[in-house]
Amino acid sequence: MPAPPTPSVDACAYAALEGKLQPPRLGHACVPRSKLLGMLKQTPEWRVLMLRAPAGYGKTTLMSLLFEHLGSAPATFCHWLTLDPCDEDPLHLLTHLQACIDRSWGSRSASGIARFADLGTWLQAVALLPGQRVLFLDELESVQTSASVRLLHQLL
Repeated sequence: MPAPPTPSVDACAYAALEGKLQPPRLGHACVPRSKLLGMLKQTPEWRVLMLRAPAGYGKTTLMSLLFEHLGSAPATFCHWLTLDPCDEDPLHLLTHLQACIDRSWGSRSASGIARFADLGTWLQAVALLPGQRVLFLDELESVQTSASVRLLHQLL
C-alpha cells in the first residue's frame, strides 16, 4: 500500500502563515469587552492605537472584537498580522506584511500589488489601494530590532 501523500513544503508554509493572518476565533467563554469596545468605537479617526497590558488581560480579544466591528463597515479593509520572533528579520516581516495586505483581497496575489524589492515602491502601492485600511499587529513586542521597527514606522 502506498504511503499517504504528504503536503508540500509550500502548502505547510502557507497553512502556518494563515494562522498569523487572521485574528483568533473567539469562543463562547470569551469575556465581553463591551465598555472598552464602546470607547474605541467612539474614538475619532486615530492613526495609531496601541494596547498595552500584561499577558492575559485581553488585548488580543479586544483587538479581535474591534477587527470584526471595523471589518463590517463599508469600504473598510482590516488586515491582521500576529508577529513573532521571526519577524525580527525585516525581509521576513515585509513578506508577512505583503501576505497580510493580499489576504484581504481573497487570494495571495489578488490585490495586484507586485512583490516589490523596493520598500518605498511597495508602500506607495499600498497607499493607492482603495478604501480605508486598518492594520492590526498582535504581539508587537516580538519585534525589537531597529530595522524591523523602522519598517513598521515607515508603514504607519
